[in-house]
Amino acid sequence: MGVIEDDEPFVLNGLENYLMRDELLALLLDAKVNHRSEDEVFALFAAEQKAAGNLPVAAFGELDLEATRVEVVSLADTILPLVNRPLDDHEVDIAFLVDGHEVRLQGWLKQRYQSGLVRYRSGKIRAQDQLTTWFDHLCLAVSGRDQQTHLIGTDKHLVLLKLDAEQALLYLQDAIELYYHGLNQPLPYFPKTAQVGIQACIGRDGSWKDDEETIEKSLKKMADCFNDGYLFPGEAPTVTSPAFGHNGMTNWPLKHHSWLHEYYRLRS
Repeated sequence: MGVIEDDEPFVLNGLENYLMRDELLALLLDAKVNHRSEDEVFALFAAEQKAAGNLPVAAFGELDLEATRVEVVSLADTILPLVNRPLDDHEVDIAFLVDGHEVRLQGWLKQRYQSGLVRYRSGKIRAQDQLTTWFDHLCLAVSGRDQQTHLIGTDKHLVLLKLDAEQALLYLQDAIELYYHGLNQPLPYFPKTAQVGIQACIGRDGSWKDDEETIEKSLKKMADCFNDGYLFPGEAPTVTSPAFGHNGMTNWPLKHHSWLHEYYRLRS
């Protein structure tokens, strides 16, 4: 017979907090765009959260909710000037030739404005967020649309600068080839590990460095991110496939540094 837990939460866990911020951000952005009262929107949101039992008990819930509001309002204020003039969604239909086979990249780019593509999340910007935003940016650039792309989180606001269509197509070709080959064999896709490896090879002046000492430092940082640490788990500590190199570690991101480095170069 199971034991019924009688302890009451005093704080939200990470996922609960993120979901609440995400919902509140959407509501406050809509209120700002449509010139509705933010106080009324927040009061209704708070009442619904309390009625649903989603908040910590007593005053802890009110404190948590107010802290969430302050963070979300700041984020919404950053996003609002960028989303005032929306544009039509942009259709993506790009053909690539990979190993003699035609591969088509198709879809739609949404959240497009006069300011450019706008991507945001109600949390910190992760490595995978930067990578997916970079691919969206490349798809828009290939079409000849001369626009920037914004990526906004609670910790930073990144801007990807305009990119030549021909160069963007070359970067996408590289990525599509990796994806295509990944359908038949495992690829070492570890975005956080790749990110620290690339960042370690970029000097303070923004130049790419690939001397032996820098590469050694980069591989050390990648290994630290990839493997388990004393206080945190690694990105993929259980991987043992030969495809990932010695002891599960790989210098894959250094082999494909050209378009990854370009991503960091274009960030302002």
